[in-house]
Amino acid sequence: MFVPLVQGTPEWLLWREDRFQSSEAPMIMGLSPFKTAYRLWQEKTKQVPPLPPHPGMIRGLQEEPIAREHREFQTLIETPPACLECELEGLRLGASLDGYAARPNARHLLREIKAPANPDHEAALAGFIPKKYRDQMEHQALVICTAFSCDIRDLEAEYVSWRPGHPKGEMAVVPFEPNPDRWKQLIKAYHVFQQHLDDGTEPLGDAFLAAAWVWRQANEAHDDAKFAVEQARQLIIEAMPDGVDRNEGGGVLVTRSTRVGSLNNEAIFKALQSEFSIPDERLAELKAAHRGKDTETWRITPKGDPTSPPAVLPTPATEEAAPSGWAW
Repeated sequence: MFVPLVQGTPEWLLWREDRFQSSEAPMIMGLSPFKTAYRLWQEKTKQVPPLPPHPGMIRGLQEEPIAREHREFQTLIETPPACLECELEGLRLGASLDGYAARPNARHLLREIKAPANPDHEAALAGFIPKKYRDQMEHQALVICTAFSCDIRDLEAEYVSWRPGHPKGEMAVVPFEPNPDRWKQLIKAYHVFQQHLDDGTEPLGDAFLAAAWVWRQANEAHDDAKFAVEQARQLIIEAMPDGVDRNEGGGVLVTRSTRVGSLNNEAIFKALQSEFSIPDERLAELKAAHRGKDTETWRITPKGDPTSPPAVLPTPATEEAAPSGWAW
């Protein structure tokens, strides 16, 4: 059902608090670069205040009305902002839509408007919706279809990317096809998250917390060891006789060598582009043609205070998986 609220008002902020909102979907699913599920849990349990708007969010709020007006002019279909809510399997869901139209004898029309940085806008120009926004639109589609008891085929949705002054196009519009299988995953995740809210337990579970505690202890020991090794390294270098490039003793071999300096590829590209008048698009094509495959990496960094020691420490899958001398 419709909720007669103006987005951004105190009443709207209060309404958002006790229901799952579309902007929270990527956070709960672990796909948001702006906020983790843990931070959201902290905010919803009143342990910390909400994070202030980041620059991208502020830019989006400023540009959204302009982008909506441009899209309305293109299509001759007005899609004002709207707030919707529904209940589903005991969950309270809400959605603050950037643009929505309930057209008589026509499909519901949903518009999600973003004013992103160049990489995300260029992805939209190429016909792709960034992964970090897809679950937000899935949630919106779920709320619309639930609130109005409509079939998914009765919903038309589009992702509107707006980047004023972009040389390849200020506006990109990408059709969005909702995925009911993803809705099931969202609902399951919301139930789990709600249970953590009710119980006051952290959302990632005991196994993650135990592993995080072990990593914190190991990382601190690793940092201490690195510092000690670097200090000893400097002492060894200072103890090397003048003019000696290679020395051995005390269980170590010390060798001095000279490395060739690294190339500044971007500076080379810029110089070649200027000298041979290579267009930007052609340079981008050459870079893409000679770039290696993407690789997946995991980065773990300390943040906040570590949790207390877990009752049961995690164990490696095999004995060989544990470093020699490691105390599990």
